[in-house]
Amino acid sequence: MNPSSLESEDQFQFVTERSLTEHLRFLELDDTSRAQLRDILRIIQPHRTALIERFYAHLFKFPQTSRFLTDAVVVERLKSAQLEHLESMLTADWNEA
Repeated sequence: MNPSSLESEDQFQFVTERSLTEHLRFLELDDTSRAQLRDILRIIQPHRTALIERFYAHLFKFPQTSRFLTDAVVVERLKSAQLEHLESMLTADWNEA
């Protein structure tokens, strides 16, 4: 790695930590909300794949969205990414720095 990329990474980390409180406030994620997110994960964990499949089945019903989902390989990657995003939101450590 070159020194400039390290500097950028350090700067990004600083900004992220410094602004976490504001982000949490904007999202209205207080302690109760964070606990609820953890509870939701326990409820949907066994159904998460089916949830993503239903979401994409819904998107395929409408020409406005299905036109972006014509490549099966891309759709599978999108589903995988959506699943990872869902899990990361529900398992995130939303504690203030």
